[in-house]
Amino acid sequence: MSSRFFARVSGVGLAFLLAVVAIALAVSVSRNATADPAIDAEEAAFLTWINDYRATKSLPPLVIDTRMTGASDWLATDMANKDL
Repeated sequence: MSSRFFARVSGVGLAFLLAVVAIALAVSVSRNATADPAIDAEEAAFLTWINDYRATKSLPPLVIDTRMTGASDWLATDMANKDL
């Protein structure tokens, strides 16, 4: 197989890994946290890092969906409160 194929596959793998990490950041809340759809400085820096990478590939930037962030925060808090 060509090196171009492997470069494409590794790029897809990197994009998948970045997506997984971004989702993990969106749902990570402490046990006593309340649902707050705002992102912290670390999450904002990570989003900037991802978008900088996407810009090098001529891809549009990702944006925070506060409805999804709020829903994931609520679910994570609910699960933590129920020891799930």
